[in-house]
Amino acid sequence: MISPRRTWQGSVRVSAFRLEHCRKRALEEGWDLSDFARMLICLGATSYFLRLRKPEACERFKLLARMSGASKALDVAAGGRPRSCRHEPKQIGETTLLPMHLPRGLYDIISTYSVTTGTSRNALLSRFFEAGFVIYMLGQNTLLKTICSLQEERRTSSRETSA
Repeated sequence: MISPRRTWQGSVRVSAFRLEHCRKRALEEGWDLSDFARMLICLGATSYFLRLRKPEACERFKLLARMSGASKALDVAAGGRPRSCRHEPKQIGETTLLPMHLPRGLYDIISTYSVTTGTSRNALLSRFFEAGFVIYMLGQNTLLKTICSLQEERRTSSRETSA
């Protein structure tokens, strides 16, 4: 018996500007770009999924799922072909394709989220990539500010002790 593929291989359309920043950050920190991008997508997806813990976000998600299903049924009833997803707004500026491998489990979760919300998988992957980058950079910035604050407190404390 042939085992199912363990990864999904494809490309995600992302902002060329954002990708260049990610490429620089990955290089500075010793990441392989594909590993860094995969981590950012996981981070961004997690932030979206954790929002569903809030009752209002959970209800909004369910409403989107019902509307998406109803929209497909109406398309078929009107004699048209069912749409696989709603149209996503175009990204501002130049875009590029980012080759990607994702673990099959993560890919399946994102696919389910995509179908449920009626959003294209590529749009979600791009959105998760962007959100993950913002979260990653905010986290690093917060850590650096905390370290600088700690160093300032130590300097102040040593001045008071020596005086």
